[in-house]
Amino acid sequence: MGSGADEHGGEGARAPAAGEDGALAGERADAARAHAAAPEASGVTPPGRALSRAAAEAVLLHEARLIDERRFEEWLALFTADARYVLPGGDDSGDMALIDDDRATMEDRVARLRSPGAHAQSPPSRTLHVISGVELEDVAGYGRGHGAEAVSGGVGPTGRDALAEVRVHSVCVVYEARLGQVRSFAGRCLHLLRASGGAEAGPPGQGEWRIAAKTVWLVDRDQPLYNLTFLI
Repeated sequence: MGSGADEHGGEGARAPAAGEDGALAGERADAARAHAAAPEASGVTPPGRALSRAAAEAVLLHEARLIDERRFEEWLALFTADARYVLPGGDDSGDMALIDDDRATMEDRVARLRSPGAHAQSPPSRTLHVISGVELEDVAGYGRGHGAEAVSGGVGPTGRDALAEVRVHSVCVVYEARLGQVRSFAGRCLHLLRASGGAEAGPPGQGEWRIAAKTVWLVDRDQPLYNLTFLI
């Protein structure tokens, strides 16, 4: 009386029945063990699947408000330790970037924005971010990371130890007012949001998600742009 492979994925997978192909039996045993190792089998819900479009939009809106209110330290705290902040300068990955910051240079950027000696931001820019068109592209599986290479051109978290990640597309228009002049910058954004697993407390309503990478493709990125010393 044949029974299926042990649903707990231990060594108790059934022996092949007489005449059964040994390779097929091995595949069934491997599948049973993989099923038992999956988060669903252990009762753990992959955190990436819990992120709704509304929750993703809330993360983006919160980030925009922190920038506009010049709460730069809180803005920085939204990002992971290995985060990237990139403004490409063209359409190809080999083109020079307008901005290509890792976490350390992001911290330096915030320090310069706070420095009274930063002449490019004296007086400081006032900004208004308008976010729209938020879309979730996909969810990386629990325990697998598709990495920030899809966002920032090949550098970022990858590998089996990466937590669930979600790519969030949006459209952004930034208005900057400084020295009696108002400029506008429009572009498409891609945020890579990563579930922190509860290690960090998110802003109200946003739970455990952090920004692992942010890329903004400005529509006029191939034109001369001066004094991009404020945060996009």
